[in-house]
Amino acid sequence: MKRYWWIVFIYVAILTSLSVINLNAAPVTDFVDTKPEITIVSQDSSDLATKPFTKNFLNYLSKNTKIIDLKESETTDALFYQKISMILYLPEDLESKILSGQKITLDYRTSGNYTAELSKNLIKRYFELQRTENLESKNSSKEQSNFLSENSEKIISNLNQRLDQSPTVRLASKNATNLSKIAAFFNFASYTIMAIILYVTCFINASFNKSSVKKRTMVSSLHLKKYNFSLLLANSIFAFSVFALLTTLSFFVLGNIVLTPFFIFEILNILLYTLAALTLAELVSTFNLSREAVSGVVNLLSLAPAFLSGAFVPTYFLPSFVLTIAHIFPTYWFIDTNNKITTLTEFSFNSFLTILPNLLVLVLFSIIFIVANLVLSKKKRINI
Repeated sequence: MKRYWWIVFIYVAILTSLSVINLNAAPVTDFVDTKPEITIVSQDSSDLATKPFTKNFLNYLSKNTKIIDLKESETTDALFYQKISMILYLPEDLESKILSGQKITLDYRTSGNYTAELSKNLIKRYFELQRTENLESKNSSKEQSNFLSENSEKIISNLNQRLDQSPTVRLASKNATNLSKIAAFFNFASYTIMAIILYVTCFINASFNKSSVKKRTMVSSLHLKKYNFSLLLANSIFAFSVFALLTTLSFFVLGNIVLTPFFIFEILNILLYTLAALTLAELVSTFNLSREAVSGVVNLLSLAPAFLSGAFVPTYFLPSFVLTIAHIFPTYWFIDTNNKITTLTEFSFNSFLTILPNLLVLVLFSIIFIVANLVLSKKKRINI
């Protein structure tokens, strides 16, 4: 087994490097309000001094968005390259529509990103509050004709007071940043654990499956069941040594942030994932693959699931169909559990119930691999 420790060293070095780079990234601990960048194309050339409601709307946009002045011929390219998130077209009759109490809908083009949605929500909120304020002001006055135009200053003042009432944003969990760092480390580690255990277990079993070694084993006084048990025990000790090594490594790489009760959930998750990796490695070993074939199979069963499941790229960046495919791998459930742990706000039995289904799926994978291994081994003995 000593001859394979270089594999462990290489994968642990890769994991450590990726983790250090990730930890050095600036953490986001505060809420930062984002101002979308928009361009306004006005179809109204008249003086805004005579249109107080339109003027107030533009003041609202300048306060809550970053207005980029562009020529109309430049707007399409700016939108395509996402220099702006929205082109807003201001109609000539906007003031009259507001005064008549109509529901305001403006024409626009967007880049389709999240800041474009924010722009749309800002505009929608403004005109909903504007319409509500107009109706309330009309209902409170006995004189209905020309009331809005004659009392525009008061209505606009009341409207702006409503618009200034913004919610206070608080982070849901004080531990969110630390838990995210822990999750990122072990998400990277999912590839390391699977690759190391598959490589070493398959290489060791391949060495014992050589015909010359098999013949010596068959004529020896050692019982076959005892021989297989000893080999399985050795592989199990190695697998759980990898588990212990990476758990210990997390203390050195992550530091004091692992000193949280939620780390118990992480350890349980890693332990069950290690068991799934070991049983999968034993299953692959029954096919008596050559050393060259082992390398290909290991890449297929460790690297591919890591990419599909979000080990290197956060799952919210991955298409839904990719994540659907990833469900067939233990890696997905391991990473999904890590991500769920980051959302927990208190250490309790109810929190454990949140991740329990994923842990049971990992156990189910191990059982499936064990049963498949037993069936294949029995068929091979019958054929012999």
